[in-house]
Amino acid sequence: MLVCEVWVFIVGNIIAGTSRSLSQLVAGRMVAGVGGAGLLSLCTIIVSQLTNERQRSTYLNLINAVFIIADSLGPILGGLLAKSGNWRWIFLLNAPIGPLSEYVSSL
Repeated sequence: MLVCEVWVFIVGNIIAGTSRSLSQLVAGRMVAGVGGAGLLSLCTIIVSQLTNERQRSTYLNLINAVFIIADSLGPILGGLLAKSGNWRWIFLLNAPIGPLSEYVSSL
């Protein structure tokens, strides 16, 4: 399921990055949002299942810390990319990172 959610996220970003109309951009963002929500939920479930009760809070706090950092730096970096270049790169940068992360996790 985790691998499927990564691919849903990647496909949604590709749809948004290659959109020709506003409705296609919104649809791509919706698909990417479903994939991102699934990734966050599944990571939380997996960590909850793999750790005991004493370690669980530490690992869940790490997930929250990464989310907070990404949530604060994402709009800044996205604004810089949109201002200095093409807004499509905000979405298309995720396309090569997703398969690369899947390859690294399979090693």
